[in-house]
Amino acid sequence: MSYDLLSINTVSRPNTLEVPGAAEWAVPVKPIDRFLVRWDALVRRVPAHPGRFRVAVVGGGAGGVELALASRQRLSDELARARRAPGDIEHTLVTATSEFLPTHNPGVRRRLHRPLLNRGVRVLTGCRVVEVGPSQLICEDGTAVLADAVLWNSPVDTHHLTPSSDWL
Repeated sequence: MSYDLLSINTVSRPNTLEVPGAAEWAVPVKPIDRFLVRWDALVRRVPAHPGRFRVAVVGGGAGGVELALASRQRLSDELARARRAPGDIEHTLVTATSEFLPTHNPGVRRRLHRPLLNRGVRVLTGCRVVEVGPSQLICEDGTAVLADAVLWNSPVDTHHLTPSSDWL
């Protein structure tokens, strides 16, 4: 196979460096090996947490929707194994755009909105996250979203990437 440019297993990084507190308190989904370590710790933490555990997923694209639904299911399963009510987990999908799945057509959004709601995932649109703390995130308009865990799947920060001479 011939090629002019080859890229193998490149790693992008969500923009946690641009938001105060995100690098410290959020769990970025990339790089995946670091995410998996922190995810495993989160899965162990949820059943032991007293009362309701609140998860915020930052990023309303396809990856964020998938992460919200999958994490909701897995954490609910963990609660069930611990003989806890599935309602002891709360998920909020947070997106800066006016709609979740902004690059998809309205029919796709309509078809996915009901499953999100039926599975207990609240969708918060128009919420550009400007700060993350140990128990909440803050949106640009001042809205506070309570969160015991923040899963970060927002747009990728490519500002830190500089092409090397090997790329040319």
